[in-house]
Amino acid sequence: DGGLAAASDWVVSPIHVGDGASIGAGAVIVAGITLGEYCMVGAGGVASRNVPPRALVVGSPAKRIGWVCDCGSRLPTEGATLSCGACARSYAFNAANGGLTRA
Repeated sequence: DGGLAAASDWVVSPIHVGDGASIGAGAVIVAGITLGEYCMVGAGGVASRNVPPRALVVGSPAKRIGWVCDCGSRLPTEGATLSCGACARSYAFNAANGGLTRA
């Protein structure tokens, strides 16, 4: 209606940040969102949907552009199992959560 918001107009919703998740400078995380473990939200990104574990998301709205290792290195995008060139950890796609889990 264009009027000022009253205290009763607001709904408190938690934001869940998984272990090892990284949030870039100036990024916005919308209330009620879950950031999966070891995911990365790029600087200035706007996460308006849940971010899967180990996903690299950027932009407004944030979109997945790749995957990252627990060590922070970017993972290759091809193959059933993704291996980190920096630390040799391996990951497989997890259909249950839409992210990567250690293989």
